[in-house]
Amino acid sequence: MGNQSKRTGRPRKVRTKSAKGLRPELPGVIVLAAAVFCLALLITPSRGVVGAFLNGLLVAATGGGRYLLPAFLTVAGVLMLKHEKPRHLQLRLWGAGLVYVVLLFSLHLAIPLNSAWQAGQSGEGGGLVGAAGSILLQKSFGRPGTYVILAALGIIGVLCLADLSLTAALRVLSRRLGRPGVSMAVHAFDYLFPVVEEPEVVDDKPVIVERNREHRPTVVIFDPPTEPASSPLARAGEPRQTPRTVVVEEAETIAAPAAPGNTPVETPVPDQRPADYQVPPLTLLHRPQQTGKVRSTKDISENIHILEETLESFGVKAKVTQVSRGPAITRYEIQPPPGVKVSRIVGLADDIALSMAAPDVRVEAPIPGKAAVGIEVPNKEISMVHLIDLLETEEFQNAASRLTMALGKDIAGKPIVADL
Repeated sequence: MGNQSKRTGRPRKVRTKSAKGLRPELPGVIVLAAAVFCLALLITPSRGVVGAFLNGLLVAATGGGRYLLPAFLTVAGVLMLKHEKPRHLQLRLWGAGLVYVVLLFSLHLAIPLNSAWQAGQSGEGGGLVGAAGSILLQKSFGRPGTYVILAALGIIGVLCLADLSLTAALRVLSRRLGRPGVSMAVHAFDYLFPVVEEPEVVDDKPVIVERNREHRPTVVIFDPPTEPASSPLARAGEPRQTPRTVVVEEAETIAAPAAPGNTPVETPVPDQRPADYQVPPLTLLHRPQQTGKVRSTKDISENIHILEETLESFGVKAKVTQVSRGPAITRYEIQPPPGVKVSRIVGLADDIALSMAAPDVRVEAPIPGKAAVGIEVPNKEISMVHLIDLLETEEFQNAASRLTMALGKDIAGKPIVADL
């Protein structure tokens, strides 16, 4: 009888042990399933009645934070499946929840306070949870205090989630960052708490400077030429002028004020400009080689033919009247026939770009000051703008100012000059 009772008792112990071993894993599996379900609600449109209700609840409660909820649920489920001690597991779960709530509050700080609750109801920011937390914190501690509190809560949540103390976390950071991290911390401390130096007190009394009478400075002076030079460069054959040596007498003491006055002393500068200055000739600049001019002329002729055929295929019989080639864009000026609306040509921009194999076409309708429509087509190759080409133009040569500078060319190839 005793043996039979022992035999009947053994299976019960095995069943109880397996049930106890399976019991801690059930919450982890359920939380992971909830994470997958939340992810499915976010990425699939077919949710069903219950799914649509839960999705609306998530949108209203967490707003934009609903996209982070599957990640936090996954972390919580993995922690539950690791068979940790209940105390450590609770601490880590509380840390994950605290980090998630801090993120919801932070998402809602970008919304103005007067419209925070309405934005939370419509699912913006951190939803109703983020709206309630951000409004409560901002009205209680102000915006700077809210930042400090959220930063502190976020650090506490991360430490709880990682199951680390603050000292251990700092030790890990210092080990990972090393000397660059210490240098950055020192620079940040100096920036946040700068050392304010006290200004030096300036004495208004005159300063007495004593110099040795025996040591007298010697100054070498060159006499200016009596007649102006005919050229800014000195002639090689002319003899050099002999300098005169002058000994400067100084007083025993010199009384000078410590702080100079606000009134500046203006020293007249002699006019050393040559009488007849000759501007350097343009032959000093290298003239570019016109290698692609024939090719560009051929491309323009082909584009004119393609443009006229494209417009004619859409019922617009227009002719190209003028072509202006710039460094990057060529503008074709067309004159539409009477009765053709300008908006009709503007609507053909994409078709013109397709027929001319251009990435984009801009239609200028009309061209300012002209009874024509401009079609701007990008060039296949961007040409270089040389300085000599700008200096030889009539705009630069006929400029009224002697300080005219060349800036470049516009999209139509017209030179741009300005008075310095």
